[in-house]
Amino acid sequence: MSAESKYLKRPEDFSYDLIKVDKTNFHLVIDYIRDVFNGSISEECLRWKYLENPTADFIGYAAYDHFTKQIVGFVSLIPQPAFGTEPKIIYQSGDEFINEQHAKKGVYRRLMKQCFREMIRLSPNSFAYVIGSSQSVVSYTRSGWVYCGELKEFARPAFLSKFNKTKFFKSEFSIATASPAISTSFQRKVEVDSEKTAIQRGADHDTWIVSNPNKKFLVLKIKGDELSYVVFFIEKTHIMICDMFLPSAENGRKMMAFLDSEVSRKGFDSMKSYAQPDSKLANQLKAFGFYHNPLNFGPWNATIPIMWYRGEQELPQIADHLPLEVDLLSIDLPT
Repeated sequence: MSAESKYLKRPEDFSYDLIKVDKTNFHLVIDYIRDVFNGSISEECLRWKYLENPTADFIGYAAYDHFTKQIVGFVSLIPQPAFGTEPKIIYQSGDEFINEQHAKKGVYRRLMKQCFREMIRLSPNSFAYVIGSSQSVVSYTRSGWVYCGELKEFARPAFLSKFNKTKFFKSEFSIATASPAISTSFQRKVEVDSEKTAIQRGADHDTWIVSNPNKKFLVLKIKGDELSYVVFFIEKTHIMICDMFLPSAENGRKMMAFLDSEVSRKGFDSMKSYAQPDSKLANQLKAFGFYHNPLNFGPWNATIPIMWYRGEQELPQIADHLPLEVDLLSIDLPT
């Protein structure tokens, strides 16, 4: 039996330092995160995620184990703007990694509490949320998270695409890699939303999200219409709709007809998306024939939980039953 395995059988000897991770020392955790992903995530993607966010600096803490002299855990919060009557920065739980040998030792709870304290210090009216999974709800609840909502899977099956008779010309459309070129459309969407609701997403933040080097986000636009757009990416079996802004109903029908033709032509089984029930995106999707399977079996019935971090405190400004103040989209799903 190795010295380390003997040590790991002595819980009284576990001792960790919590190290604040920021832009100045982010290099300390790059190799650790890449090892967790078995090298499948690039250093370029990590630098994009942690160092290029235009909203604010990330919050992160790592656990350093005295015995192995290694980093054995890392927890982070990624900032996101929420503009409204009281503009603020909210935080999405980012990467959460605890070495398997150090699990159930309270490392995650300590790291998350420290991130939370730092968040409140920087922005007293802020809060953190996590987009989890059905399997993770119990463990998150034990660590101080509270269920508050969900993202539902919406799908438009391929057989419906064959019945779309809306006429269009392919020459009307342009498809390009989503980039700062779409920032004008994002900004206009924010302005239109601000006329209807007190809370809007951040255009600069969304522009940054779609520049993710780990995914090839594409934007569909109609030539001559600087406002309408559909952001999507291609998966093996389907087209994933991430966001859409269709102020022109006629152009919206044409863009959906174009995507339907791509589904039929390339043999995809569906178009899919994730949205909060009754959100603007969900209502648009339903208007275009997307639906969520409400049964516990069959395709297109996925539900992804959203949870607030409450820790051991009662935060009066965050009620358990309140929906998220900012519409979450497929582009917000963890990378």
